[in-house]
Amino acid sequence: MKLKDAVRLAFDVRPSWKYSTNGTADINSRHAIRVLGEGLNIETIKPSTFTQLADALLEEGKAPATCNKIMAALHTVLTEAHLEGVLETVPSYRRLKEPQPSKDVYGKDELKELLRQALTLSRDGLLMHRTLLFLYLTGARRSELLNLTWGDCELDLDRLTFVDTKNGDDHTIAIHPELKPVLLEMHRERIDDDKVFAWKSRNSLNNRMKTLKEKTGIGSKRALHQMRHTTATRLVDEGVEIRAIQAVLNHRSIKTTLGYAKALDETKAKAINSLSISK
Repeated sequence: MKLKDAVRLAFDVRPSWKYSTNGTADINSRHAIRVLGEGLNIETIKPSTFTQLADALLEEGKAPATCNKIMAALHTVLTEAHLEGVLETVPSYRRLKEPQPSKDVYGKDELKELLRQALTLSRDGLLMHRTLLFLYLTGARRSELLNLTWGDCELDLDRLTFVDTKNGDDHTIAIHPELKPVLLEMHRERIDDDKVFAWKSRNSLNNRMKTLKEKTGIGSKRALHQMRHTTATRLVDEGVEIRAIQAVLNHRSIKTTLGYAKALDETKAKAINSLSISK
């Protein structure tokens, strides 16, 4: 079977791909086809083929994390072909080492200043303020915020659901008490029953955040995603159990969540000192 046909098969039989609306699987599989060729016989794919794919992507300037996602998409295509009896075995592949992502967080005073200054923006000030508050009190990803509809919000039950998330599943969380009145007010003001956050586009939100960052001097290169890091770090600082934090942030792997749980030396020493044989 040709690679192009194997990709089509994967989209026909894999539910998380077939019904996905975020387009990630399509984009990543297209990259694999572009580099390896749509006519490649999947039976000839070996571990070295994945290395060839990664090398070509790195040469184009793709980040290791992006290369890993594209290789994972190719592996998924081969796995589905195997499950359908088209391919006898699925070759393994070697993931590239990814640099540790920045875990910059906003301090409490910085967060308050961002919220205050957002209201002073000449365009979309109130919307920006509400966006930042929502991201902090939910730990949501930017895409989850932008895709959220009023139909996903059960305000009477104090919960909302992010549909078809980055992990390919739906993710339901409780609405924070400080967020509830904000959402109720936004619901009363709504023009229609579609998107909760009426940003014209992803770029519109990014541009307003860039303006706010320039205005305040607060924030890293990934200023919006920094809010999610801040939420995770605050939960760790408050002593929330790591599995609960994983559930709130909807991390597929606990390893991702553990990246936030860097205990201070003093805390680690206290933990060690609590051990005793005599007690």
